[in-house]
Amino acid sequence: MKNLVFILLIFIGLAARAQTYSITGTVSDEKGVTLPGATVFLANTKIATATDGSGKFKLSDLQPGVYELVAKMLGFTAFNQSIIIQKKSPDLRIVLKANSIMLNMVNITGISDDDRKKYLELFKQYFIGQSDNASRCKLLNPEVINFIYNKNTDVLEASSEKFIIMENKALGYNVHYLLKAFNMDMRRHVLYYDGSSYLEELTGSKSQQERWEKNRQLTYLGSKWHFFKAAFDNKLEEEGFLVYRYPNRLALERIRKEDPMMNFKDKNTGFEHMNYILPLHDPDMKYILPLHERDILFTSI
Repeated sequence: MKNLVFILLIFIGLAARAQTYSITGTVSDEKGVTLPGATVFLANTKIATATDGSGKFKLSDLQPGVYELVAKMLGFTAFNQSIIIQKKSPDLRIVLKANSIMLNMVNITGISDDDRKKYLELFKQYFIGQSDNASRCKLLNPEVINFIYNKNTDVLEASSEKFIIMENKALGYNVHYLLKAFNMDMRRHVLYYDGSSYLEELTGSKSQQERWEKNRQLTYLGSKWHFFKAAFDNKLEEEGFLVYRYPNRLALERIRKEDPMMNFKDKNTGFEHMNYILPLHDPDMKYILPLHERDILFTSI
C-alpha cells in the first residue's frame, strides 16, 4: 500500500454543506450488555466519539455519501460497516464479539530487545512511509505494537489491540490507527497492511494552520481518495484522472509496460504497491464505479 498520508484525507475537497444527517446507535456485546466507552468513528475522517453510559453514540453533521463506520473496544474485535447516507439518518445496533485471542496475548514473548528495535524501525519505515510528509511523522506509542517474525518464511507480522497513534506535523494531525493486519514478506518483497483511522487536529498558530491546510491540499490532489470523490461525483476527467479498463492480469501488465506511470513498484525498497487496482466484483465498490463487472486501474494525469 502507499504510505499512510494517502489514507488520511477523504474529507478534504467535499462538496459544500447542504442538508446534513447523523448516524446513531447502540454498542453492546454478544450477551446484549451495552458497552460504555467504546470508540466509534468514521474511517479517514475527523469524526469520532465514544459511547455513553448506556452504550449509545451519535455522529452528527454528516453530508450525503458513503462512509466506513468502525466501532472498537479493548478486548473486542473491531466492527466495520459501510454506511450509505442518502435521504435519512441511519440508526444502528452494533454487536462486538469478544477477542479471546488478544485477551490472552497481552505480550508476545520470544523476541529480544535488539530484534524488537529492528522490527520497529522496519514497521515505521514501511507503515508510515518515506515521503517528505512521512519524515515529519512520529510514532507516539510504539509499545502497543506486537511483532512475530517467522524465520522459515522470512515474514514479519505486526499487531496491536490498541490504537496506534502517530503525530503528523506536516499535516497537523494525530492519526489514531486501528491496525487489522501487517505482513511484510522480505523474501518476495511484498508488503500488505490494512486498518482504519480517524484524525485528531493538532493545535497551532495561524501560520502553522495555514501551512497544514496547504500541505493537506497538496497531499489530497492525485491521491486515491481524490479519485474516489471524483468518481462519486462523476467528475473523473474533470478532476484529472485517466481510467483504464482491463479484463485480466495480462492486459494489466501490458498497460503497465506501455505507460510508465502505471508502474507503482517502489524503486527504493523493491516493494510493490497495488492499491490503485480496484476489483469491481466487490459489492461495496459498485456504487462508485459500475463499469461492467471488470477491474480498472487509474492514475492522475
